[in-house]
Amino acid sequence: MQRTETSKLLENLVHLSRLALQADKQQVEAFIRRLTRTLMKDHPDAGKAIEGFIGAGATTRAREKPETTSSTGMRLVPVDQESRWDLLNIEVAPFVSPAPIMSAKLSTEIEQVIAERLRTPELIKAGLEPSRTVLFTGPPGVGKTLTAHWMAQKLNKPLFTLDLASVMSSLLGKTGNNLRAVLEYAKANDGVLFLDEFDAVAKRRNDDTEVGELKRLVTVILQEVDKWPANRLLIAATNHGELLDPAIWRRFDAVINFPLPDTTHLEQIFSEELGPDSSQDWARALAIVLDGQSYSDAARTLRTLKRQAVLTDTAVEVCVLDLIKRETHALPKSNLKALAVRLESAGIPQRQVAEMTGLSRDTIRRARNEEA
Repeated sequence: MQRTETSKLLENLVHLSRLALQADKQQVEAFIRRLTRTLMKDHPDAGKAIEGFIGAGATTRAREKPETTSSTGMRLVPVDQESRWDLLNIEVAPFVSPAPIMSAKLSTEIEQVIAERLRTPELIKAGLEPSRTVLFTGPPGVGKTLTAHWMAQKLNKPLFTLDLASVMSSLLGKTGNNLRAVLEYAKANDGVLFLDEFDAVAKRRNDDTEVGELKRLVTVILQEVDKWPANRLLIAATNHGELLDPAIWRRFDAVINFPLPDTTHLEQIFSEELGPDSSQDWARALAIVLDGQSYSDAARTLRTLKRQAVLTDTAVEVCVLDLIKRETHALPKSNLKALAVRLESAGIPQRQVAEMTGLSRDTIRRARNEEA
């Protein structure tokens, strides 16, 4: 078995063991279903056997009397009194693999928060407290939600994610009650509370388009963030920091900005997605062409190309090259030079590279010599 396969097997085994020992049947079943889909590709008989076990388990549960308390020992999830929808999504054992890709600066800031939470007794002994509240800001698709999951995993804590669609009751007078119920639940249970799309409930109080109830919500949030307990971690995330009430920023112990990835980090994503059999030059070429995209957009673009390669029965590099041809017109000359060097290194004839980029062959040769 290859080393990467062994590593993945060990990760899955560790995660499954953690779920099983925490006695969370729903999380165990969900994880096994995910593994079974992967297993079906190469070992369909084993996959079908496991599916049979899952089906039998579902039949048994249907006959049992519904549980009235949480299997994890935590209080029951708060619900909206009108719709009876759960106000929180709970992941008892969040699992992220591989770790999110991030810049050195961002990684340092995230690791600082994790270290503070893991070494809280030392901070308290020194008369200090760990960061209790953290605000993630940045455009969509840069890893804010994934990082919240990863932090909960590193801290070995459940992740409580606020469903803003459910907390915003159609009867606005109940929204404050819903929010308080969520916050009280997170205080009473040992976990990480994640408030996604935070700007939806923490807008500027001078926004004349909002009704009084939504403005009162900001006051509730300010009060709760101020008195958030030191033994709990609250993470809020927003794609639109400019919409937040100015007073919100001062309340958080840490504000962490998630920038768009640079070409180095895009290259890392493409390299992982293309796999070890593909030349690194293809990953570098794609990173140059798609510079400015978010992590999620970049990964989605490449997955689309991989599906296209399967459907057309061609190598994924052929589809990548077609994309590059379509995008070269928008690149500045400096990027075109770097792209030309990468394509030539990937095995594309210099004449074809010159046609694609509009650069002369002499310019391409000089660019290659300068890089060398």
